[in-house]
Amino acid sequence: MPAELAIELAMLLRQIRLFSDTPPLHRSRLFRVPTPAHAGRRRVDALRASPADLRPDLRTLMRVATRRAPDHREIAEACRAVATWAQGNGFARTAVHFAEAGAAAAPRDPHAAFIAGRTNRAVGTAWRAEIYYLRAIRKASRVRDLSTLTRAHLGLGNLFAHTGRLPQATDHFASAATTAMDCGEEWLAAQTYHDIMGLYFELDDLETALKFGQKALAAYPIHNERHPVAVHDIAVLLILKNQFTEAMMLLDLISPAPLPYEDQVLVAGSVSRAAGGLNQRDRYEAAQELVLHLGPQHDHHLDKAYVNLGFGAHALGDFELARDYAERALQVAVAKEHSYVVALSHRLMEDIDNKRPAHVPAPPLSGERAAEHQELIATLRPQMQGWRAQTWGRKENQLGPDSLGPV
Repeated sequence: MPAELAIELAMLLRQIRLFSDTPPLHRSRLFRVPTPAHAGRRRVDALRASPADLRPDLRTLMRVATRRAPDHREIAEACRAVATWAQGNGFARTAVHFAEAGAAAAPRDPHAAFIAGRTNRAVGTAWRAEIYYLRAIRKASRVRDLSTLTRAHLGLGNLFAHTGRLPQATDHFASAATTAMDCGEEWLAAQTYHDIMGLYFELDDLETALKFGQKALAAYPIHNERHPVAVHDIAVLLILKNQFTEAMMLLDLISPAPLPYEDQVLVAGSVSRAAGGLNQRDRYEAAQELVLHLGPQHDHHLDKAYVNLGFGAHALGDFELARDYAERALQVAVAKEHSYVVALSHRLMEDIDNKRPAHVPAPPLSGERAAEHQELIATLRPQMQGWRAQTWGRKENQLGPDSLGPV
């Protein structure tokens, strides 16, 4: 950062905090004085050294100590712009200071508190992020700012999830999903239900995970990019419950869809595991061929695909092939630091070494549960046949961030 700009930002930050901490009746006496000549020259140098798109916001903040002082919302927006610029250029502490200064300048604005929480979470100060997210939730609830309320719950849920507090994370994600539905953002509610499904999966509560996965499917817009991924993830839950028949019915819906190559690798790996559980060697070999063809060039999910190929081979009784894929999965997972796949690979190799048999398929669903699954398949079939993510008009919302930015 240029020295002229760094000095001016430090001076502006000091003025903003003093301005925010001073009662309004006393501000005219303490702040609205003529700008000294040396300060004017310093500001000109700082503006010359700053990026062109940042200059309007800097000029707004430079008016804090003048007779044309901006109001609290203008100060908060300008602080947000400086924080965003600083964070994008690697000046983490500067970003945090200005985000928090914006929240102090606009103490009743839930959006300003949300920005401070988001910035703190981005730079790793989790405890301060939690404080500001909770403040944003309280203020947004009072003024019925549903958009900010949704994103504050999402941000706090992500914070808790990343720090291992999964039950608290699920509570805030559930609140975010409910609020998103209330303000007409079904796509965001669906993605949040999808995330809750993942959290309950980590808690090893597969039944609850399955319920939230079904809620996600009900809420997803048909052409959302994550819609087929949600179908796949529900199939994975069924595979973990050894319900290979029902899982394969779901996987058959999304296998023909024009998925991105990395998702095709993921789905093919899951198909291979279900095919192994059903003793369908031809389906296993077709899925194996797809993984080996696409996986090396599109390796985002390659470790998961390899370990599923290993489980499928183990179920088919090919222990040598199963060990080969377990070792491949372990190598890729260690490089990617995917601890869950590392644990799965070790478990599979232990099963092979100890000659443990593969899991026996669960009996097919019957009665009411079978009817519910058939109804789900009937609903999803035309959706997956017509799914084209690129045709959805709200492309910028496909993965979450909108005009408020990421949570």
